[in-house]
Formats: sequence, structure tokens, C-alpha cells
Amino acid sequence: MLRRNRFNDWIFSRQSKHVIPAKYKVAAQPLTGKQPLPSDGKSDYPLRPSHQLQLDFDAGPYSTTSIVLLIARDGTR
Repeated sequence: MLRRNRFNDWIFSRQSKHVIPAKYKVAAQPLTGKQPLPSDGKSDYPLRPSHQLQLDFDAGPYSTTSIVLLIARDGTR
């Protein structure tokens, strides 16, 4: 279960051109390790992502935005 906290909000907002509003939906799902990892050509994966995190929120009156992040469990973090 993911808990919302200020640090996570800051990380997600910093990595995005969007300001994430207080009201959003979050979903996380484990990755099996068999899926190919997407590449943006700028970064690599020193630690294979273990989960996909998706944030969905309203970006305007008639606009919604989804942000998909690949995250990794490192020990208990």
C-alpha cells in the first residue's frame, strides 16, 4: 500500500511539467520481470523496477492526465 507524503508529492511534481493536485487517484501493480523496460534514451535502470505506479488527475475542466512511473523496491523501501 502506498502512503501519500510530501516527499513523494515533491518527487512526482519535480519530474513532471504538471502540478499534481491534492485530489488524484493512484494505482500500483507489480512487474513480473518479463516485460521489456521502456527506454527514453537518457537513463538506464541500475535497479530493475519492481512496480508500475500510475497517477490520474484532472488537469483542467475537460482534461485528465495520467503519469506512469516505474519504481523499485530496495530492501524495505
